[in-house]
Amino acid sequence: MLIGVVTALRQETSAALTGISAVRRVRDRVGPMWRGRAGAADVVVVQSGVGVARAEAATTRFALPPDLIVSIGFAGALRPHADVGTLVVCTDVVWEDGSGRSTYQVPAPLVAMLREAADGPRVTGSLLSSPTVLTTCAEKAAAGERYDAAAVEMEGAALARYAARHDIPFLPIRAILDPMELSLPALPPEIGTSWSARARLVAAPALWPKLRLLHAHAAKASDVLGRVSRRLFAALATSA
Repeated sequence: MLIGVVTALRQETSAALTGISAVRRVRDRVGPMWRGRAGAADVVVVQSGVGVARAEAATTRFALPPDLIVSIGFAGALRPHADVGTLVVCTDVVWEDGSGRSTYQVPAPLVAMLREAADGPRVTGSLLSSPTVLTTCAEKAAAGERYDAAAVEMEGAALARYAARHDIPFLPIRAILDPMELSLPALPPEIGTSWSARARLVAAPALWPKLRLLHAHAAKASDVLGRVSRRLFAALATSA
């Protein structure tokens, strides 16, 4: 069995790697990539960067389509009172593109496995995959109502399409980074992977307090993702 894992940011990758053994980095000119094991299953972890286009490109780095594709990362809450680090038990992924609204149903056994791996607060529902960052409380509240979604991220649509195209199951694992009640500053989407993007923030001291807050949130959400990844990969190892 081959499990393909896609992350967007370094902190998400670190969390994912805690769930697998015999980890080794793979020389890849395109971007960061690792191999490891989960019991008898082989695991390939690809760090894509943020957004649907980067996630789509990441799928081309799998030599063969995996037997299962997993996306591990952060999300924004679209419901009130979903605090930082809340696990999103995703039942389906919803998005809109040129052909209208699409939905991918996460296989029920994977949803149950993710729910079983949770050890703290969780919210169950749809995951909205957005092409843009929802920065204000009003935008997040409106999106949650329009799509009846629990949380929002930016890579799931590409991975859901890839899974449907190759007839393989897809499991998104998300932990809340920004509650619905928190407005975000306008940050470069590549801030998690690009030193030049981070350097530009030196000239924006007004953003520094919010950045420190998000850094603390990322640490908490990453810890949740790590614990869930370890339990989930252990369960997948016994079922491989």
